[in-house]
Amino acid sequence: MHNGKAIGYLQIAMPMTRIQDSLRSFLLILILIVLIALGATSIAGWFLGGLAMRPILEAYEQLQRFTANASHELRAPLAAILSNAQVGLIAPIDDSAAKHLRLEKIVDVAKSMNILIGNLLFLARKTGRLAPESFKEIDLTDLLGELVDCQTTTTAAQHLDFKSDLPFEPILVKAEPDLLRQAVGNLIGNACKYTPAGGKVELRVFTSSHQAIIQVEDNGIGIP
Repeated sequence: MHNGKAIGYLQIAMPMTRIQDSLRSFLLILILIVLIALGATSIAGWFLGGLAMRPILEAYEQLQRFTANASHELRAPLAAILSNAQVGLIAPIDDSAAKHLRLEKIVDVAKSMNILIGNLLFLARKTGRLAPESFKEIDLTDLLGELVDCQTTTTAAQHLDFKSDLPFEPILVKAEPDLLRQAVGNLIGNACKYTPAGGKVELRVFTSSHQAIIQVEDNGIGIP
């Protein structure tokens, strides 16, 4: 005041309502951003964790299948070995012919188990996703011809009528060679194994609708 007149004003305080509203809005936005970031991080972690766990789960499932198959396949030959050994223990000591026969059975079953274990280990190593470069172009006619040659001696000893109907022209397929050989070899081997002496086993291969078809036919009892 000067001479009774106001010449200016001095503001020493102001209301905080507007500033507080701005702070509340900023805090709310910050909380929303943090919640969205946490949600996105959780979803990304769940997704990436699932991707990381998938190979582990697949490997575990493969191990379970391998264990189940091995247990199932080994139970029968082990039972045969055990039964022959138990009979040998209770049989008369001077029955040498029967003892020799039982020992031969044990040897035969042990050889069969050795082949079976080799097949299971082979499949265990090959189980899973195969690399693209492991697939090769194979002449199916040549591969089956080799398997037939390997099987001829065995079928002759078993007194089986083993025939093969293979085309003269090549049948080209793209496959993993060892797995294909193992699969077809097991198919032929099982047919011969469960066909009694004097029975027939026939192997055929042909093409249909751009597909190669392998057939093994026998008049045995089938796989029990």
